[in-house]
Amino acid sequence: MDKPAEIKQIPLRLIDPSPFAIRQRKDAQLLGGSMRKFGLQSPVKVRPKAHGRYEIIFGDRRLEEAKKLGLKKIDTIIEKADDHTALLEHIVENCARQDFLPLEEADAFQRLRKLGYNNERIAKLVGKSSAIVTNRLALLRLPPTVQEYITGNKISATIAQRIAQIVPSKSQEKTARTIVEARFDNYQALAYLEALGEENRLQKLEQSHVTPESKRANPALHAAAKKLVDIERKQVKENLEEAISIEAMNIGNLEIWKLAQRIQPRIGHFSRQLFTSKEKIIEALRKDLERLTQPKQNVTVAAV
Repeated sequence: MDKPAEIKQIPLRLIDPSPFAIRQRKDAQLLGGSMRKFGLQSPVKVRPKAHGRYEIIFGDRRLEEAKKLGLKKIDTIIEKADDHTALLEHIVENCARQDFLPLEEADAFQRLRKLGYNNERIAKLVGKSSAIVTNRLALLRLPPTVQEYITGNKISATIAQRIAQIVPSKSQEKTARTIVEARFDNYQALAYLEALGEENRLQKLEQSHVTPESKRANPALHAAAKKLVDIERKQVKENLEEAISIEAMNIGNLEIWKLAQRIQPRIGHFSRQLFTSKEKIIEALRKDLERLTQPKQNVTVAAV
């Protein structure tokens, strides 16, 4: 059986900050009220250093708030840990917190990658899916301006991840700025990004099938391909205009998705996710209800 950790009070002046700190904000307001009212709810963890000093492993914000409150000592758990162990404990403890920012999480995963961990091992270590690890790491490849939008809550991590997946790097900053300036909500932004993805697909189709060479080789096939691209592009534009002009919804619920697939010809769709207005779905359902509740006509068979 593991021996319970011993809690010891240590003077704040003897505790140095962690060189591994990954929190981008301190948010003293988050802790100040509870610490004043209830005191320190859990001890910080430190490791011993030379000359009687200590270095914090985790609990940075608790330590900072204790200093602001004028405390002289703080409850600590002392653990002898090398740099590797201290970094792992620091990351795992922070990843368990709900207020851990997406970019902070991405930075933590990147540090683990540098230690030789692959995405699957990171996922098991922090208790998240490997898809989340991959998506968070993608945020670090975005331009600094886009990362600032995430930190400032101007765009969500979900939207930023879709930008990283869909938009070429040279256009990512412009795309994010468009979403912010247009004040798109998440559904509108996702619809906008899906439309960009469809436009990229159509451009690739044009580059391979609607070329001067294809026109010379087979004018009829060239014309048919161009017509198909034009029709699809028009449909994508109409879907996008609808999604961003009225209250749009992402059909994620399985039962609603099944229903939407049945009435799909009347409400339109994007390739990956279906975006449409609530009003349009209600109208389609109303028409279904009217059709199903119409009285059946009696058929009279004439006597021979």
